[in-house]
Amino acid sequence: MSTVTVSYNFSQFRVKVTPSMVLNDVLSQSLQHFRLLQEGGSGKWGLTHNDKPVELDLPWRLMNLPTGVKLELKPLSDDGGDKIIKVRVQAPGYSAKVESVSINANLRTFLQQLSESANWPIQDPGAKLQFFTKTIPISELNDQTLKSLGIMESLSIRLIFPSSTTTDASASMPIPAGTTPAREQEDTHRKVESRKIHQLHQVSAYIPSEKTIASQLNIQEENDDPELTVAHARRYQQMVLRQTGGLGGPMVPRRIKEQQEAAAARRKLVEECLVRVRFPDRTHIEVAFKNDDTMSTIYQIISSSLLNEQLQFKLYQSHPHVELPPSDQKLVEDLEFGSKTLLLFESNGKGPFLKGSILKDAKDLADAEDVKLDRSDKVETNDQAEKQDLEPAQPEPKKSTPGKYPKWLKLSKK
Repeated sequence: MSTVTVSYNFSQFRVKVTPSMVLNDVLSQSLQHFRLLQEGGSGKWGLTHNDKPVELDLPWRLMNLPTGVKLELKPLSDDGGDKIIKVRVQAPGYSAKVESVSINANLRTFLQQLSESANWPIQDPGAKLQFFTKTIPISELNDQTLKSLGIMESLSIRLIFPSSTTTDASASMPIPAGTTPAREQEDTHRKVESRKIHQLHQVSAYIPSEKTIASQLNIQEENDDPELTVAHARRYQQMVLRQTGGLGGPMVPRRIKEQQEAAAARRKLVEECLVRVRFPDRTHIEVAFKNDDTMSTIYQIISSSLLNEQLQFKLYQSHPHVELPPSDQKLVEDLEFGSKTLLLFESNGKGPFLKGSILKDAKDLADAEDVKLDRSDKVETNDQAEKQDLEPAQPEPKKSTPGKYPKWLKLSKK
C-alpha cells in the first residue's frame, strides 16, 4: 500500500492510499489532522506538488505520482473567483444531460433543478451520486459543492436509483436449465408438425436399385462439395447442450440430470412400430403397426401381401438371429420393438413373393428415409477417415522392458 506525506508549517502527516482512493480524501484527513476544518472547510485548501496544484478528483492510480511523494498543504487563492465547469450527469434509463455549473454552487440544489426538467426520482431515499469510485447518498449532500468534493475540472457523474439496480439484477439473472428458449420451442413445434404419420397396416414396397449404394456414394463424393449447413450447426448446438446441461444456463448436477433423463425416458413412449421385412430376392415391404399389436397381426398382413397366400414362412429378428413365431405377444411391451424394426423373411419357396399390385407402386430402396440417413452418416464417417489418413502418424513410444535399466542409472558397487 502506497503512502503520501503531507507537509504544513514544517509538520508532516502520512496517509495510506489505495489505488482507487482520490486525493480529496487525503486532503480531508490532512485538514482534520492539522485542525484546519474550522477555517472555511476543505473548499479553501489544496495540495501542491513542486508548487503546482494537483487534481483532487482523480484516483491515485491515475495521478502518476511516485510512492511516498511529498505534497504541501496550502490555502487556495480566490483570484479566479467562481470557476464554471461542464458536468455530464447520467442516470440509468434516462438520457444524459450536460450542464455548465459553478464549482461553488450547491450540488444538491443543482441536481434537484435537473431532476425537475428530466423527471428523475431524485427524492428517493436510496438515490446516490457516483463519480469515479466514490459513492455518496444524495440525502447527505447538504452544503456540499463541487469544490468541496475536490472537483475542479469538467467531469461526468452518475446517479444511481434503487429501481435501476433491481432492473439490472433481474436482467443479469441466469436462465434456469429447465426453461427452453423460444427458438428451440419453435424448432420443436416444427418437428412435431413435420413428423410423418404412417397409415396403419398399409403395405409399402421397395425394390433394390440397379446401382449399388457404394457406387452412389462415390459419385456423390465426386460431385458434391462438403458444406456447413444450418442442420449441422443445430446438431452441434444440441451436442453442446447435452454435454453442459443447458446452453447459456448453469451446470446441472448429476442427480438432477439423471432425474431429467429418467422423466424423458418415461415420456418417450413408442406409439407406432414401423416394421420392414426383407425378402430373399432383396425386395422389402414396410408396414406401420400400433404398439399393442401382436406378432400374429404381422403374419396376417404379410400373408395377405404374398403372391401365394398359402406359402409357409418364418420371420426372424435381424440381430441376433432369433425366430419370432406368430403369437399374442405385444410388439413393444413383450418383444421390445422400437419405432423402426427390421425382420427377415425365410421360406422354402422361390421368388417373386409379392403381389403385382404391391410391386406396381414400389419405390427404389435408395429413396427410403433411413437409407438416406445412413448414406449421409456414411459420407461424414468417410470424411473423418480421410482427415485421419492425412494426419501424420505419431510414432509409438518405446516400451521399456522390466528389469533393464540404463547404465547411468545403476549404482556403483564401489
